Amino acid sequence: MKKNTNILEIINAEVGYLSKKKKNILVNIDNVKALNGEVISLIGVNGAGKSSILKSIIGVNKFLKGNVLIKNKFPKEYSKKNLAKIISIVSTESITLPNMTVENLIIIGRYPHKKAFEQTNKKDIEIVNNVLKLVGLKGFAQLKINEISDGERQRVMIARALAQDTDIILLDEPASFLDIENKYLTYGILRKLATEKGKTIIFSTHDLSIAIKFSDKLWLINNKLIIEGTPEDIIYNKVFDNIFDKQNLVFDNSVLDFKLKQTFTRKVNIINKTNKRNLFPLTLNALNRNGFEYSNTEKEFIIELEEIKEEFIIKVIYKSIIYEYNNFNKLISGLNRLFTTQTT
Repeated sequence: MKKNTNILEIINAEVGYLSKKKKNILVNIDNVKALNGEVISLIGVNGAGKSSILKSIIGVNKFLKGNVLIKNKFPKEYSKKNLAKIISIVSTESITLPNMTVENLIIIGRYPHKKAFEQTNKKDIEIVNNVLKLVGLKGFAQLKINEISDGERQRVMIARALAQDTDIILLDEPASFLDIENKYLTYGILRKLATEKGKTIIFSTHDLSIAIKFSDKLWLINNKLIIEGTPEDIIYNKVFDNIFDKQNLVFDNSVLDFKLKQTFTRKVNIINKTNKRNLFPLTLNALNRNGFEYSNTEKEFIIELEEIKEEFIIKVIYKSIIYEYNNFNKLISGLNRLFTTQTT
């Protein structure tokens, strides 16, 4: 398939559910597209309709209005088996088959490619071993599901989708219960599958920092509508600022993440005289947390970051008096003592 080929499109759709024959619309989708080899994050608060959109794409739920085109065809134009060769889903549902091996679980993903009652063959085993290697679980085939960690189990589920060998993989909150290492491993695998294998990856998440780092495109749910764009375009156009304008959150472009609105009590100038670029944001983070706001025009209160004989020194210059500290803990303690004294 050619790069940048349109592989999935949702057109003039309403996503939601019927209750007593009344429409309950969660999301209105004018038109969004997914290209081959693209990673897309479906972003929204809890209850916004992320899972419902994924289920509607896969056909578990029906669109209240409109439809989806998969490779320029409506899903009803495919048999269930042929559709399962194109699109797969990794859900958040826990696996309750403790005696099942990793190999047997992954082989389930091979069903669209096998005839009825066809036995597992050499090719299936080869595919199992290949996908386990891809997700970093080589040698796990004979382990039982209850013998592996949550992070490993999630990667097994991705391996099952890979064994299904579909062009599109949908994932519902793929790392919601994982620790930080497994979270980044999981998203790194998804990024690799898109880049190296040309898979189209669409995953739901409420973790904006992850979405920005790993996605080519965001589908952002806001006021029951989807805003589509690259993370950079959405940030540049201040879309997040508008969404959270009336709440206690602001989007910080310096760290590409949200932070709570703060009331700062003092201004401070920070001058980094070292070659270590990370010292400025680290210092600013410690100071912001304690009520100090950065200002490059402040002259009475200055913090200089220096390196003397490979030793890190923080110089606080306040009203022409110099205080020195060699770590951030001592800096904050010293500032607290200094300004407590000033106010008593």
